[in-house]
Formats: sequence, structure tokens, C-alpha cells
Amino acid sequence: MTGAWTARFGSLHALLIGIDHYRPNSNDISGPYGNLRGCVADIQAVHAFLREELGVPQGHITTLLAPNPDLLNPPGSGLAPTHAAVVAALAGLADRVAPGDQVYLHYSGHGGRVPTAFPELKGPHGLDETLVPCDIAQPDSQHLRDIELAALLNRLVRRGVFVTVVLDCCHSGGATRGPAFARPRGISEVDRTLRPEPSLVGSAEQLVADWLAAGGSRAVTPVVGWLPDSNGYVLLAACRPHENAYEFPFDGVATRGALSYWLLRTLAAQPGQLTYRTVYDSILGRIHGRFPQQTPMLLGEADRALFAGNLVERQVGVVVLDATPSEVRLATGTAQSIEAPARFAIYASRAVVDSSGNSAGAAAEFGHRTLVAEVEVTHAEATKATARVLSKRSDVHLQPGMLAVLLDLGTARFRRTVAVVAETSGRDRTSDDLSNSTSGPADTADPSVGGNPEAVAAAIEDQIASDAHGFIGLAAAGAPPDLMVIVDQDGGVQIADAAGMPLPNVPADQASKAASADLNPAPPGLALARRTTARLVHLSRFHAVRDLENRDLSSPLAGTVKLAVVGRQLDYIPGTKPSTVSLDDRGPNPWLKAGEWVFIQVRNTAPTALNVAILDLQPDWGISQVLPPPSDSDWMPLDPGEDWLFPLRAQLPDGADCTAGGTQAEYVDVLMAVATIGPTSFRWLELPSIGLAGRPASRTMAGSPMTALERLFASLTMGTLPARRNLVPPASESTTWTTASLELRIRA
Repeated sequence: MTGAWTARFGSLHALLIGIDHYRPNSNDISGPYGNLRGCVADIQAVHAFLREELGVPQGHITTLLAPNPDLLNPPGSGLAPTHAAVVAALAGLADRVAPGDQVYLHYSGHGGRVPTAFPELKGPHGLDETLVPCDIAQPDSQHLRDIELAALLNRLVRRGVFVTVVLDCCHSGGATRGPAFARPRGISEVDRTLRPEPSLVGSAEQLVADWLAAGGSRAVTPVVGWLPDSNGYVLLAACRPHENAYEFPFDGVATRGALSYWLLRTLAAQPGQLTYRTVYDSILGRIHGRFPQQTPMLLGEADRALFAGNLVERQVGVVVLDATPSEVRLATGTAQSIEAPARFAIYASRAVVDSSGNSAGAAAEFGHRTLVAEVEVTHAEATKATARVLSKRSDVHLQPGMLAVLLDLGTARFRRTVAVVAETSGRDRTSDDLSNSTSGPADTADPSVGGNPEAVAAAIEDQIASDAHGFIGLAAAGAPPDLMVIVDQDGGVQIADAAGMPLPNVPADQASKAASADLNPAPPGLALARRTTARLVHLSRFHAVRDLENRDLSSPLAGTVKLAVVGRQLDYIPGTKPSTVSLDDRGPNPWLKAGEWVFIQVRNTAPTALNVAILDLQPDWGISQVLPPPSDSDWMPLDPGEDWLFPLRAQLPDGADCTAGGTQAEYVDVLMAVATIGPTSFRWLELPSIGLAGRPASRTMAGSPMTALERLFASLTMGTLPARRNLVPPASESTTWTTASLELRIRA
């Protein structure tokens, strides 16, 4: 929000590249790189953030845009991001920067792969990962190869400059299954088109020498090829090799890249002294909530302060511009990622409160101010927002000049929307399939008979529409869904993510299997619709826990619980002293071998004791509390400055497939630490595996939820979802709890 970043970044220089339109050649052929939708929007949003939030001078920002020509008002830019323009812009940065400056490079567009021009580094059959310029279809254009970009960036580092690189693209994208709301920013095949030589950056001999002189290895692996040495750089890449980086119409409006969108949302929600690792951890969880098979990568000096800036203490509030007893106007809006239904706490100075003849008493305080109201945004413009008053102290009048502190951005949605799509023969599905998807009653006959996908889809839609839990609902016609149900021509059902990719460890289903497992006997088609709906509710509950986060930026517990991997050991015997080995040798996204022990440290940096439990969000979509164990108490006390070191054994889910598509399968567990000041049970958050979805849960919890937090936790995994605003504890509760999480990857 405006003014939240109180440091000014006058020494930051930025190069922003966004390519939606890939020009065809003289024969009207654009090659394999189809047009995209959200790259220019990414860059416009980044540009606004740099100017309005960080105060970067306009003269320090170079923007290269290739908007789609069908836009009514395409944004202008001095130069298009051709190959020559991109190389010249990167080379020109070295002439403008001074020692101690920072450089920020943000690329949104297609990524590619080509046969390597550097066999000395990658072997005779190696591949170069590339950024694809807008004129790639022209006979005289080239890809910008990873080794070339590394050389250009290294010239900046040699000038004493710190470089931040964000690449919102992928290098092995492929066709997606489902409506084209989500699309990858890359192509599946290797581009073997002959290109002109030599490189505009330097000869192959010079580039190899530069790479080795900068500390690079002669065994270059994918992604690592962008950076020869971790010193002086941070690279945030949208996904791992062989994964897709998606763009998607978040909020149902403008399409944006997942990495760019969540990067800016995170920075808007957490202004101040951040490290790259802190930002990455937040982005990782948010992207996985939408696209489980897109895993961003962070390379370089991850523990460095964001943008290498020396930030001063942040001011997290915005000013109340106008106020009535039922409504306020706030000095913030969509330009700062504020939209309905974000919630704010309104604070008044103690002098205002005391003038009413009452002392602050036990009211919540923020600095030298006292909490007097809570409001919810109903309408947001670019720089102003209107909010309705949810609750207010009766002895205080709301006034202009009061301070509004963000409690909840409104981005953690506990209700998931679903699109049900029946496959038809002879064509691929498009986004039109959603607006024309089945609606209305299912056949009175069994919808699974005769391979009738439309009838099966209609039966599933009926079940979703009648679900009383409140966790799922049908996506509006033409609106992007959170989840998809794909019914094939034989009446089989597959649950997929927003990109149409089947969710891992959620098996395809058939009517016959569902009927045999149904606790309430029903025709096979109805049994299939019931089980599919139960699985959708289960997935929504799982994500509700995964998204559980205290968004009260003024909470004294914000960021005070730390989770970290200390090391691994294969032959550990419980109860003995561990002899751990670092995971650093396993690359930028460390993984564990099934059967290995991993040692996790949880630390309390808060000034008060906390009650802590550790949950395991499992790859089979179950949630279990691993510490304390079921036979022990509901939580473990952790004093200020104290830490635990506890072992966990890496295991694969039952029935795990050790290979997937010919590659080694990998399963992800998410460990979440939940901590509170008061006594609270966290076992309300447990869920069985998705194979038991719809069956009564076998819980280690007894009794009824007692506190506001316990009622929140229980609502996420049991019973019916309350009205949205009741899901977030009131401001007085938000100062008493926090969460932290990390991901563990397990291979066979």
C-alpha cells in the first residue's frame, strides 16, 4: 500500500520485458511460440510497484513490451523486445550503474530450449535454456541463451552491483488438458531451427571463458546455467526444469503469470525488512495452492535483504480519508493490491479515545493507538477504497486521519469453485466448454450407462450445487475455476487443477468402483457423483488448512516461529545422538530419499512462550499432527528463544508410483507449525487421506471446540463452513497465533 515501503530505492535500475505477441515472419508464420495474454500486464504491474512503492526514478526503468495487436489501447513502449533490443538493454545497464547500485530484471514471456552452443560446458547433446524474443520467427533473430544472459549479468556484478532476476517463463511447457484459462509459458519441443551466428553477446570461446572465470562449473545443469556463481545474484524462476509456468486470470479479470502475480501480492502484504527466502516461502505456498505441479526455484543469496536495500522501520497503516458511523474511505486501492473483501482494523490515537471520558483499558493497541473498529472493503478504486464498518466501539466516533491497519488481503479463499467438463470426441476443449458446460438435472436413468459423459457431468454438478458444507461451488459460466472435474467419453472422472492437469495422488474414478465403495447404496452414476463431490470437498478443506495464515501485519507474533531443515541421516536410531549430513548437495530444491531421516528445527523468537504443534500435510491429501504424537498432549510449550530439534522419517504414500512419465516420481509433504499464546488444540485440523473422503474421520480429538481458534480450526475440516468473515478470528484473537511452513520432497 502507498507509503508502506518507507525506504526509497533511487539506486535501483530495472529492465522489464513483457512479450504477449510473437511476430510472424514474412510468410505469416510465427513458429511454435503462440501468443500469450498476461506478460504485458505483469510488467505494467511491476512498473507501478517500482515507481509507486519503491520510488525508483522513471529514468532508471527500461521497459520493453510486445502487446497483442488486438488490444483496443495497447500500451506503448520505446522499443519492442527483439533479440537485438534485449541484448542492447542489458549491455547498456553496465554503462549506467555505479558500485553499490542494484539491478532488477523481470522477464515475462516464453522460455525455450535449443541445442547447446557450448558443448564444452554441457556436452555434445546438451541443451541451452533460453528467453524467447518477440521476433524469434524472423530469419535473422536468435534466442537469448542462458550462458549469454549469465555473461551479461556477470558484467554488472563485476561493477559491484547486486542483481535480482525474476524469470516468469518455463522451458518445457506442453499442452494442457482442459479449458484454456491456464496456459504454460513455453513449448514442449526443442527448437532446432538454424539461427545466425555469432552471438551478439560474444563468441562461444569468450562466453565459455567468462563462465569459468566467474566460478561456473563445466557440468552445467538446467536452471543453474543462468547463474555462474551465487555471489552477487538472486534468481527467482517460475518453475523447475520439466515443469510448466502458468498464466491465469486471477480474480477472474486480467490474466497474469502465477509467479509475477503472487510476488507482487506478497510484497504488498508484507512491506518492510524482507529477505528473498521469506518472499519465496510465501510465493511457494500460494502457487502450490493453485498449481500443485509448478514449483518456483530460488538460487543465489537467498538470505539477503530484498533488493539489497537498507530498509527503515515500516509504517503498515493507511490513512482514513473520510468516515461515517457505517462507512469509511481509505487511502489505498487496487494499485496496492487492495480489493474487496480485504479487512482493516481502525486505530485512533489515545488522545481521541481518552477524550470520550474512557481509558483505553484492555483494548488492543498498536503503537500509541487503540483499536476502535474493524472494517471490510466493499469497493476499491486505484488509490481509494470504501469499506463498511463491521464492528465499532460505541464510545468513539470514526474520524478522518485515523490509522487503518491491514488484517486480511482477502486472498486466502476457503471456498473453491469447480468446473465440470464432459469430453467430446474429435476436438480439444477450450474455454468455451466452460460456458457451455452441462447444467440442469441429471438423467433419471443411471448416468454412467452407455458412456454418456454429459449425463455424468450433470449428475456431478447437481451434487456440487446441493452441497451443504459451503466449501465448493460451481464456477460461473466463463469464469476461471479453482478445480476441474473432467468426464471422459467412457464416463470416467478425473479431478484436475485450474490448468486441467490431473491432481497428483487423486486417482481417476469409475462408476462401478464408486458404487462398490458407497456406504449408502445407490445407482453407480449417483455413487460416482457423490464420491467425486466428497473428494472435491476434501480437497477444499485441505487447501483451507494449507492457506491458514494470520494476516494481521501488526500482530506481535508475525514471523516469530521459524521452521528449518538441519540435516539428514540414513541410519538414525531414535533416541540416539544424530549425525546429520547437509542437504546442500542435492541442489536448490533439496529432496529426501524414502527411508531417510530428516531433522527439523522449530524456534520461538517471540518475547513470550508459545504452545506449538507440527502438522504434516501429506501428498495423499491427508493431514496429521506429528508433534506432539497422538498419545501425548495437544501441544508442546516453547519458551522465548528456545528451539526443538526433532526427527521425521521420509516415507512414500501407500501405493506410490516410483516413476511418472518415465521420470523419477517426487512426493511433497508440507510441515506446518501452528503456535498460540493460549492453550489450543490443533487436532481439529486433521484430515484422513483422500481415499477416505466422505467417510467418518477417525480423529484423535474428542469433545467440542472451546476457543475461537478451535472453532476456526474445526470449521475448516469438519461440518459446515460458516460465513466468510467468521472464519478469521477477531482482531483481539489475531495477536495470539501464528503459523510457519516448509516443504519436504521425497523420492523413492
